[in-house]
Amino acid sequence: MGSDLNASDATALVEDVSYWVNQRYRKPKRKTLRRREERAAEAMVAPMFLEEAAESGLKPSIRNAARLAGRSKSTMARHLRLQGIAPVRDGKIAALPAPVRRLARILDSSFPIDGAWLVRVDHCIAKLWDDLDAVPESMPRSTKFERRKKLPDLLAAVTAAGVGFNILVSGDLIAIRRGRRFHGIKDTAVWIEEEERVNGFRFLRSPETDGRRRQWFWDDPWVSDVLAVMFTGTWRTFSNADQVEPWLRLLRPMLDPRPLVAVIDTAIRRALQDDFVADLRGLCAGVENGEVRKAGYRLASVIETIRLYAERGWEPVDFFGDVDYELRFMKSVATNAPKSYAKLMYFRNVVLPAIAAEHEDDPDPIYAALKRCRALREEERAGTWTAPTSKQLAAFLPPKEGL
Repeated sequence: MGSDLNASDATALVEDVSYWVNQRYRKPKRKTLRRREERAAEAMVAPMFLEEAAESGLKPSIRNAARLAGRSKSTMARHLRLQGIAPVRDGKIAALPAPVRRLARILDSSFPIDGAWLVRVDHCIAKLWDDLDAVPESMPRSTKFERRKKLPDLLAAVTAAGVGFNILVSGDLIAIRRGRRFHGIKDTAVWIEEEERVNGFRFLRSPETDGRRRQWFWDDPWVSDVLAVMFTGTWRTFSNADQVEPWLRLLRPMLDPRPLVAVIDTAIRRALQDDFVADLRGLCAGVENGEVRKAGYRLASVIETIRLYAERGWEPVDFFGDVDYELRFMKSVATNAPKSYAKLMYFRNVVLPAIAAEHEDDPDPIYAALKRCRALREEERAGTWTAPTSKQLAAFLPPKEGL
């Protein structure tokens, strides 16, 4: 139809095209179906392949580890980065000027996985220069102005270092993306507006290996998480998913909690029943993944039980024991972090009884005592609360024979 080819030429052309396609076409490989738990387990054992490479006389590189594991180089690199192992990247960060290096490590501690977040400029200034959450009111205006002027250059240096962060400053806001770049000014502006409305702002965490001589008592990750769980254990609702993350770190319902975090975030945003436990259970009923559904029910059950303990109004010290009974964290801390165990024991046996005595006549003594404990973090920095010395904490270390 409309062609000068005769029947034999047309047949020959079809045969030639078919032969060309058969020779050059490669059917896409079917993507391997693996559960999230399996992928998380592979990420956790990735460092073992580096050790195996070294024991085999090979260079302990990502390439050799990937060959031994039967994975691609990019997959192995991603798994190792999740475990804090990234030699090339660490070298780039180590070569940065001191303030840029500290900023990069703060971002690493705050955002260990790929994603995008909003941070306030003043909060970033306070964390970077003074290791605080807010700029002190006593700070001179000239100092604050100078730091606000320097911060965009430091953030731009982190982006230019090629360590996985893409950062934009817009007025009083910082848009941070790890793993990917922002797509244009307009798209970024729309994203910032939506992120501020839906998820709000994130808080930065101090790097665990900061090299500073002063180690704040209340910044110990175990003390911080336990206090956060005890305090929020008296709540019926949460305002954002970050407030639930300490529960996930202590309970560890899944190797990779990210799918559960998505369900938690949806439950908080919808807030249909003004009760987080009820909202979470309602959502979990419709979750297809069995592991995520089971983990969600487990988390809801633990939060509900601890909330019931708090409503009974017992002593704060007893409430500490109730929380430990449900989450079983003290035995793990004694084995893996004895210094943190000593701080937790000091908190339970010294700090809590003293604070509880001050609020024994309060209508809600547990909430009042824990609210007062949360204020001690800033008082420690201001010098109005004195942390225990190493000698004092030594008396609270776990026994050598174990628990």
